[in-house]
Amino acid sequence: PYIGAEFERVTPQIAESLGLETPTGALVSSVEEAGPAATAGLKPGDVVLSLNGTPVESIEALDYRMATLSIGTNASFGVLSKGQQATMEIALERAPEGAKLAEVTLRGRSPFSGAKVAELSPRLAQR
Repeated sequence: PYIGAEFERVTPQIAESLGLETPTGALVSSVEEAGPAATAGLKPGDVVLSLNGTPVESIEALDYRMATLSIGTNASFGVLSKGQQATMEIALERAPEGAKLAEVTLRGRSPFSGAKVAELSPRLAQR
């Protein structure tokens, strides 16, 4: 699913500057104008701490959880924004043609660990 945002790792230094006890979550590095994330109010500098009530320990955990969700639904993002906890409902959409599709390497205790996944666009499906 596509939400129109990119993320980066929360380093110990970033965690400390944001008042987090440990480097957890996924730092929002950019938000596409008029995308689902922007519409919901997500901004660069916010930190995603949970997705649908499940804690997000890292950017890889967020990528994995996002990969398991269905396009056309909404997801509840628990976010730290300007020092305040907030919950945002973000629409999960199909990526527009020409959008950069993130390739995710699944990690963790799973039979799919190490597999690379990405949303399959209609153009790519025809190959």
